[in-house]
Amino acid sequence: MAGSKSEAAKAESHSASALGDRIRDLRRDRNLTQSELAGTDYSVSYISAIERNKIRPSLRALAWLASRLGIQLPDLLTGQNIRLIINDTTGTSSEPDLQVILAQAQMDIAEKRYTNARDDLLKVRDSIALPSQRTESGLLLGEAYIGLNQANEAKDVLEHNLTLTREIDPEMHERSRNLLGVAYGRLSMYMLAAECHRQCLAAIDSGIVRDPSFELSVLYNLGNDYMLLGQFADAITILVRATHLGLRLQSPQEIARLYWEISGQFRANGMVPQAQHYAAMATEHLGAAMNRQIFAQTQSNLGLAYAEQKDTVQAEATLSQARDLADRVGDAQGRSVALASLSRVQLTRGAANEARHSAEEALKSAKESGSSDSLGRAHLALGEALAAGGKIDAADEHFQQGLQFLESSSSASELQHAYERYADLLEQRGDVKRALDYLKRARTGAATH
Repeated sequence: MAGSKSEAAKAESHSASALGDRIRDLRRDRNLTQSELAGTDYSVSYISAIERNKIRPSLRALAWLASRLGIQLPDLLTGQNIRLIINDTTGTSSEPDLQVILAQAQMDIAEKRYTNARDDLLKVRDSIALPSQRTESGLLLGEAYIGLNQANEAKDVLEHNLTLTREIDPEMHERSRNLLGVAYGRLSMYMLAAECHRQCLAAIDSGIVRDPSFELSVLYNLGNDYMLLGQFADAITILVRATHLGLRLQSPQEIARLYWEISGQFRANGMVPQAQHYAAMATEHLGAAMNRQIFAQTQSNLGLAYAEQKDTVQAEATLSQARDLADRVGDAQGRSVALASLSRVQLTRGAANEARHSAEEALKSAKESGSSDSLGRAHLALGEALAAGGKIDAADEHFQQGLQFLESSSSASELQHAYERYADLLEQRGDVKRALDYLKRARTGAATH
């Protein structure tokens, strides 16, 4: 057993060394100095550490380096074509090949090509030998399933990953648990979802996981769980904490400082690989764009939670702040989410014209972002605003469009709420039969969508 672990460690070390050597050789072939390769985005010391195999760069850094060196990322990693590796019918893949496939899957997920990621990961799933790659593959596959709204498949994969990581990788264990909570939520298992995210938060608070970006994700998920459970006071507590952290993570410099502190803590405890990992993250300012998006969504949920507590003043102030932040960072999807939520809050105080304007702006931003989920929410918000202004036929049209978008993209809980909102409109029109039909869908159909 000890021998196999040693061989696995040697294999991973050899892969890292080969990568550093390849980057150095490519740089020299192009007559670039380390300073020229680093440019204004990275430091010379960071490039030097990569080439000397002292640190393992992230996928984001590798993609950037590949661009600077004028080659494709798969070629930087192995010198082979990624699709040829994936479609190899021999049934075996070397460790570097698998590394490329995992990197490609991560890129596909980041760019919402979930089907590609799922299919590629399933092709190589049985050939993965290294424990670290096996658990990373499970995490990525679970994330791809969630992106495809295949929550049952995600649940099965992530529950298995939770078992695999329990003794060998505490941080991967919590990352798997966080995604498992999301899968439970998609299946309307809100109590289990909240319990997963509470355990993740406990791991964060006890220092098992120190990544602030992961903390922001957990806080957002737990706040969302509490919203779905109707525990709005608890949701506000969690989402306020997420908002405070999110504000700190808006600045790439602040992210770098936080990661550097974490690296120093690991270094002081003699945990060199972990220290190197977080030092690299500090240099790259990883996750800034994702943090902004989650923060905008967190602000929107916090505003809705305040509205449920009848604090419309605080709700509107919070959502306006989310809208303004999205404007500053150019986040069309975040702006749409904030404005759609703001429209709903404005309706609670009878401001139908303001609500309609906010919903129309939400729809414009949703079209700009191309997000089906945002388009669905914006159409629903505009439908409600039009109904409040007496324009029932136009409202019905927007509800129908909104439902079509949400049925192709959203979780069961979001779709359930959409059906209930449409049923309210149908009841106002006196169409009781259809209203009852959509209420039935809300109670049964959405949960298994």
